[in-house]
Amino acid sequence: MKVTTITTVRLDADEVAEKNALSNRLKLAVSDYDLEISDANDLLEKANEKAESARQKLNAVLAEVNAFATKVHNGISDYINAQPAEFYGSDASGAVEAWRQAWEELDTTPVAERDREKFEDAKDGTGDILDDIEIGPKLPTE
Repeated sequence: MKVTTITTVRLDADEVAEKNALSNRLKLAVSDYDLEISDANDLLEKANEKAESARQKLNAVLAEVNAFATKVHNGISDYINAQPAEFYGSDASGAVEAWRQAWEELDTTPVAERDREKFEDAKDGTGDILDDIEIGPKLPTE
């Protein structure tokens, strides 16, 4: 840019051409970037769908394991309750109680849904750069 007084500051023809070329290259780069981000988000969404399907299947099996563990735990409790008084306090009683408690404490907590994130497109990351480069910063006023 030529150094001139404030009243004559402007881009010369070469600078206007360079600005326009940069603007066009930026538009193309943003368009390419957004296309790649869109493709990546499509792949990510498919991966999220697969992960969610697998999570639901896992949680269904965990629910079955929980039902089985509850059934075994209740069966052991029924067995203990049916024993004669001399059973309580014996080594066998302690072992059976520990076994019952192990079934009670079996962790069958469902796997929580995970956050689904996306990649941001260029508009999210560059703000109004396209408009800014297209128009150019405003000329200083006198």
